[in-house]
Amino acid sequence: MRRFLLAALAALTLAACEQDVPTLVKWVDNSLEGNRIGEAERHAATLKRRDPNGARTHGALAEIAAKKRDYATAEREFRAAIEASRKEGGTLRFHFRLGLTLMEAGRYVDAEVEFAGVAQFDAANVAARYWRGRAAANATRYADAVAAFSEALKLDPNHMDARVGRVEALIATGDLGTATKELDWLRDRAPTDAYVRVLDGTVDRKRGNPKDAEEALRKAFALQKRTAPPHVALADFLLSTGKLADAEAALAGTPKKYAGAAGVLLRQGRLARLKGDRARALELLGRAQAACPQAPVGPAWPDPARIDLFPADLKEAIELELKAARGEAAPASAAASAPVPAPAATR
Repeated sequence: MRRFLLAALAALTLAACEQDVPTLVKWVDNSLEGNRIGEAERHAATLKRRDPNGARTHGALAEIAAKKRDYATAEREFRAAIEASRKEGGTLRFHFRLGLTLMEAGRYVDAEVEFAGVAQFDAANVAARYWRGRAAANATRYADAVAAFSEALKLDPNHMDARVGRVEALIATGDLGTATKELDWLRDRAPTDAYVRVLDGTVDRKRGNPKDAEEALRKAFALQKRTAPPHVALADFLLSTGKLADAEAALAGTPKKYAGAAGVLLRQGRLARLKGDRARALELLGRAQAACPQAPVGPAWPDPARIDLFPADLKEAIELELKAARGEAAPASAAASAPVPAPAATR
């Protein structure tokens, strides 16, 4: 009898919890954090019965769709959540989440609009300004990116990702002096950050300081070998100085997840050409050309190992290298910069 009463009490407690919308939303969030999508969908179905038109219901459905990479559904549900929450005054959070979803979908300009809106109505929101800068940079609008990252740093001078993003954008705009000052700050506070050293080497190459560039890029390679930039940046420099064996060793360790990136294939094709393996060079460069984004849109952009900050530069470098491999033109000059990856995926 006691066991029966405890079970009944537990069932009543669970039923009461299921009636509670915030609890159901939390269950959905917890399930998604554990990558248990089916479980999240079951909780969302209960949530939808309890509160079919609620902002939190639409928000939960949007998060599930985003996790499944169903971006069209996620956008529709986030916009429904925004509309439903107007009376509650909770729209900014959904605008921000929509912005992140649009970023993941590769719709950088649309994402920037969402982040700009959040920043306009939330004066202290550092994240909105940082992500606005990242969206602008991914859309190759670097002056706007510098401005957004600068706004984030006014609110939080110690925001490391905003500092790094600002350096990337400053390099793209050609402001190497300001980029160098930012790198001095970053090196002092993050002496073991490999990507900071990649950017350091990038600036040194652009300034014509090969000795300093090689030192920085070898340091980056020694610090971190699990992402594309340290491998490709060092290999790019070594190829430009004719150190083919060292370049081959650097490229050989590039993580498999980046093997199909156009920037990696470009360096491998250049290496094959310089070693005299014309057939291999043409095969690799053809694959690089097929993988090269035609515009800075879509989940495949930014390329984690692109030759520079602009899609046109990567495309042109591949085309020049193909001509060189075919014997149609002089070899393309090595890029004076290192690759710049997407923020979270490759650092």
